[in-house]
Amino acid sequence: MDTSPHNDGIIDRVEAQTTLDRGQCEALVSALSREFVQIQGPPGTGKSYLGVNLMRVLLSSAATPDWDQ
Repeated sequence: MDTSPHNDGIIDRVEAQTTLDRGQCEALVSALSREFVQIQGPPGTGKSYLGVNLMRVLLSSAATPDWDQ
């Protein structure tokens, strides 16, 4: 996954504060910083677990969609 130096610092902090592995942290940061992201992988790699954590972040930030855009 292509990450910028700025995102590397964010990924490091997320990895230190969660049980996500490095790849999952990269996917989480990517999902939160892009308009579209596709997360894929074989069974047992944590896609559903990542999805649950992504929803937790979104719900805890009280993010509301801007339907007018």
